[in-house]
Amino acid sequence: MPSSPPNDFSRRLTEDITWRIRELSSFKRSIGLSSKLESRALLRASVPLLYAHWEGFFSTSTTVFLNHISQRRYSIDDLRPEFWALLKMKTYTPDKIQSEIQFFRMLIDVRTEPKKPFRRGRHIDISASSNLKFEVLCRGCEFLGISTDGFEEYKYFIDECLLPDRNYIAHGEYRAIDIDKFEDYRNNVLDLMRITKNKLENVVIDESFKISDRRLGNSTLLDASA
Repeated sequence: MPSSPPNDFSRRLTEDITWRIRELSSFKRSIGLSSKLESRALLRASVPLLYAHWEGFFSTSTTVFLNHISQRRYSIDDLRPEFWALLKMKTYTPDKIQSEIQFFRMLIDVRTEPKKPFRRGRHIDISASSNLKFEVLCRGCEFLGISTDGFEEYKYFIDECLLPDRNYIAHGEYRAIDIDKFEDYRNNVLDLMRITKNKLENVVIDESFKISDRRLGNSTLLDASA
């Protein structure tokens, strides 16, 4: 079986998070070197940038995670049920099931389909829907079979602070952002990216995406620590 080693997966996530951290550090320095008027504009611009890095890293890291698994060409029987569902969701979308007979036919198709290896292009990707609120984050975690432990304490920040401010500013409305708020937002976004990275790395290292790690059919999500 072709193998993409865990350290290669970790390296790719490290590369992606590193350039984001560096860009945010550079942005912070620019704020400190700017005039009062310029700093107000930069502080407002920081919120869409911070959100973009949070959504961008989540989308990139989950795609790298799924690609890592698909490159190893596991039989779908070797993987947790979430991955079987990702395969089926590529073909069977909710808009195709609008009647009882369509649902019945879908079940027949699923039952008689030959089993295929989990490979790139056969499964759906994890979408942030350009609006990575906490509900969307939880959906992505469930699709991947990982727990939301570690993310839950950031629910208020995501839904009540980062997203509303980003939406106000992105739609041209005035929203004052001071340096303290920027620092707080920046630290939280970095925490969220690191939690995501650590969770996915732990799953890959432990190979807990495989069915053998679901003890006695327990449906509890993986508890990969942050």
